[in-house]
Parts: sequence; C-alpha cells; structure tokens
Amino acid sequence: MDAGQTTGVRARRISWRSAGPWLLGVVVLSGIVLGPWGLLAYVAGFLKSATLMMLFMLAGLVSWAALLCLACAQSVRSLRARHQTAAVFWSSVGFGVVLAIALYMMGKTPVAIAWFAHGVLRRLEIRTDIDAVQAWVESLNPSDCRGDPHSGGRGRHLREGEQPQVLKQQNGMVDLELDAGGKPRVRLSWDESKAGMWGLVIGHRDTKTPPSDPNMYGEKRSELRPGIYFWYEEG
Repeated sequence: MDAGQTTGVRARRISWRSAGPWLLGVVVLSGIVLGPWGLLAYVAGFLKSATLMMLFMLAGLVSWAALLCLACAQSVRSLRARHQTAAVFWSSVGFGVVLAIALYMMGKTPVAIAWFAHGVLRRLEIRTDIDAVQAWVESLNPSDCRGDPHSGGRGRHLREGEQPQVLKQQNGMVDLELDAGGKPRVRLSWDESKAGMWGLVIGHRDTKTPPSDPNMYGEKRSELRPGIYFWYEEG
C-alpha cells in the first residue's frame, strides 16, 4: 500500500471516529423523542407487515440492551484512563438509553403500533387516493351497508369485482359497515395470523374515533385523520 492509499485509509478512520459519536447521539435522541422502536415500527408499517414489526422490536430490544452494556463498559474504562470527556459522553449515552425505555414504558412517547399505523397510511397514500376513498364513502347510502361486525352485526364484504376504482390498488379485505351514528364507512383489513389482524377504517370526516376496547384481545384504535383511524387486534 503506497503513501497515498495509507493517507486515504487514515482519513476515513478519522472521519468515522468524528461522525460515530454524532450518529450515536442521534440514535439515542430519536429513541427519547420517538420511542426506542419508533422508526423501526414506521418502516414495518410502510412494508405492511406486523410480523416484521415484532421482529424489529425484538432486534431493537437486543440492540438497546447491547448499547446500554457498551455505554457502561466504555464509561468505566474512560474513568479508569482519566478520559473525562469520553466518560461524560458514554455516561450520557447510558442515561439516554435508560430514559428512552423508561419514557416508553410510562407512555410518554408514541407506542410502536402508532408509528406502524402512520407507516401503513403513508404506504397506502402512495398508490391510493385516501381523500377520494373518503369522498366515495360519504357518497354511500346507509342502505348499501349492514351493521358493524364488532357490535354484533355483519358488514357487507366487497369482493374484488365489487370494489370501486379508488380501492383497486390495495390488497386488503374490504367491508362496508355502519358506524355508531348510522353513517357508512369502509373497513380495510389485513390478517397476519399470530401477528394479529389490523387495518384502517375510513368514514365521514365529522365522525369521531371510537375508544379502544379495554379487553386484552379487543380492538385497539388510533386516529390518523378526521374520520380515519387505524385498528389492531392481537393474534
């Protein structure tokens, strides 16, 4: 390796050493603000896979635990070597990891399923005109629907040939139903077996999102826009 190549390798090492702490700081800060699994859950939602979200969360848990152990070890090593700046940095990283997880457990940061929901909506918006779907729903007559399947009634399942053009680009199950006020809405569903069942409900813009079912395996709901909410049931 000649002198020029050696200089280039050293420059890359110096560049990485300079950028590494900043990148690590961004990761920890995002965990504090968005929750430790926020970005990973969003990516899983964009890929429309609850199974992938569960795998991401497991991998994320291992990664955060490893990061905490690394921060503690590096902090002790820096103190022994009397590198006070490094000790302060790694102590801050360790504190940030603990704070991120504590805030998440206390419900002070968005839960993973909320980021998953926004990822799903973003993915659908790329190929489906959500505003057009909502306009179509608002044009429906209540007689076009049957009752809400979650309140003892039955929704009207739309086969692929019955679905309007605005829904042709999505691959979920489509059901028409009535909300608590008797207004039409459409339910999009994806079933991932043990990973649970989830989807979107698109109704009139002036309708409120119903509260989540308090039961463990009940339907959990999260409003995304006026008249549109994400729902999830554990498998």
